[in-house]
Amino acid sequence: MSPLAQVFGVYRRAYAGLPRQVWLLALVALVNRSGTMVLPFLTLFLTTDRGFTPKLAGIIMAAFGVGSVLGTMLGGWLADRVGPARVQAASLVLTGLGFLFIKDIESALPLGFALFAIGVVGDAFRPANLALLNSICPREERTRGIALNRLAINAGVSLGPAIGGILAEVSYDWLFLIDGSTCLIASAIAWALFRKHRLVRVVQGDTQVKSETSPLRDPILRWSLLLTLVIAFVFMQLMCTVPLYYKEAYGFSESYIGFLFGMNPVLIVAFEMILVNRLKNENTLKWVGIGSLFLGVSYIMLPFGSTFLFAAGAMLILTIGEMLESPLMGGFISSRAGPNQQGRAMALYVTCFSVAMVTAPILGTLFYERVGPRKLMITCGLMCFAVSAAYFRLAKRI
Repeated sequence: MSPLAQVFGVYRRAYAGLPRQVWLLALVALVNRSGTMVLPFLTLFLTTDRGFTPKLAGIIMAAFGVGSVLGTMLGGWLADRVGPARVQAASLVLTGLGFLFIKDIESALPLGFALFAIGVVGDAFRPANLALLNSICPREERTRGIALNRLAINAGVSLGPAIGGILAEVSYDWLFLIDGSTCLIASAIAWALFRKHRLVRVVQGDTQVKSETSPLRDPILRWSLLLTLVIAFVFMQLMCTVPLYYKEAYGFSESYIGFLFGMNPVLIVAFEMILVNRLKNENTLKWVGIGSLFLGVSYIMLPFGSTFLFAAGAMLILTIGEMLESPLMGGFISSRAGPNQQGRAMALYVTCFSVAMVTAPILGTLFYERVGPRKLMITCGLMCFAVSAAYFRLAKRI
């Protein structure tokens, strides 16, 4: 067999066997994320275009994070009751309209309120999206289903930041217009494809299995969520302090920063599904721990470089860590939850990132200004190392 045929066979096995609806859901994610431009440049927009201090920009971004926490829990609760398809479509519509509205707001207070509202409606999408994915994907294929969904998201995100960095040098208005428009288009596609999808409850005989007890009663799941929260805090620095560090320490323009962020999803699209398929029968938490190690190394590297090539190398290592951590952990959380707890379990998982969106901008920018950006990056790396050790210990209990 030729090397080309062998490579083709690896990719075919990685994608084979997933239900058609999983691919359609990935299409919705692809369209939506193709316009992702606002969040990667929000800190720079607030500090350069609006003239806010990094501390004030962090507070405004934290308002988005507070809305994200509320929206995540609301989205998970609604997904288990009215159906994830409806929640997903409504979230996309309201988010798109929100982005189109806030581009003309200049004052800090109304901008903070507007971002809070977008956080609520926008992050109701994520637990609904994952609950819908889990409801149409066989249990044994959920990790691969989540990986495919992430692949679609990252394929879209590979376009957004790279193009957004160029457009930001012309006008930040373009970022809001394109991001809002793609949300509206994705909502139309989602409603057309999944409007007939109904919430399915598990039954035993004539009695519905409600599984109303909280997923948090599982101690393994509790610890996994806590560690995910720490990793999310570190990862969210990419949205607040890392762009500032690229600009101030490395001297990069918005277009260079956009290309760096664009590397991440391109690599995920190329390799994540193969990696997940290869590790599907392995000890999940052990590999999540290895992924956390890679994340830590990538942050500790940053203070010791100054060139685009060095920053790209750090981004490559970070991406390897993300490919090992994110899809495997998402599948693990789903596998620990009961059949009628998927919306709430996914909401708890996504809430870790929403809480990080609140704390990361405030604490990250405060640390950045008062202690120094170099020490912040090293601290983030050490936090990842501690999480990795905890994951290795937790893996031995399973």
